[in-house]
Amino acid sequence: MTTKEKIAQAALELFSVRGYEAVSVRDIAGAVGIKESSIYNHFKCKQAIFDALVEESGRQIEAIFAPYHLTGRPGPALAEMDFMRDTEALAALTGDVFLRFITDDGLRMFRQMLTLEQYRNGEAGRCYRDIFIEAPIRFQTALFAQMMQRGIFRPGDPGAAAAQFYGPIFLLFSRCGGSAEEDTVRSALRDHVLQFASVYETEPNH
Repeated sequence: MTTKEKIAQAALELFSVRGYEAVSVRDIAGAVGIKESSIYNHFKCKQAIFDALVEESGRQIEAIFAPYHLTGRPGPALAEMDFMRDTEALAALTGDVFLRFITDDGLRMFRQMLTLEQYRNGEAGRCYRDIFIEAPIRFQTALFAQMMQRGIFRPGDPGAAAAQFYGPIFLLFSRCGGSAEEDTVRSALRDHVLQFASVYETEPNH
């Protein structure tokens, strides 16, 4: 790990526990074991460290979703994915993605950092809302609209369907943090997905 990577890692650990505002550049340098002035050889200020953490976490999140064609708006390739036609596959995918967010230390600390700072730091608040609320709802709204158009789901309001689908998942984030057992999480998510599908599916496919 390079010195720059160590600085970013130390900053993330401190920010996720104490919050961005409560951590100084001196604190970060002390955690790494270098002089405070050495920080500026790699980052021009504390905000630059925060920005780098957001950028890197964004890349990690995109990498999680990319194999499933879950980035941006739903495209033609999405139609070929198993979870578009099989509820059990959708439940498995939901569990896989959710568990990455609560068991990956970097992503877990990133979410904790933004949760702490969302009401004190405007940029952190915007980042938190976009990554963990607005982006999932935007994608799921577009996805469910596509599924309704193809007759996989019954006609309805795709935005309302997205809120109904994502609301319990967002709540589970808050309830379990990083301490939940995998089997418990997968079971809860599977029950939720099957219940959701029972409302919207035109024909049961699980």
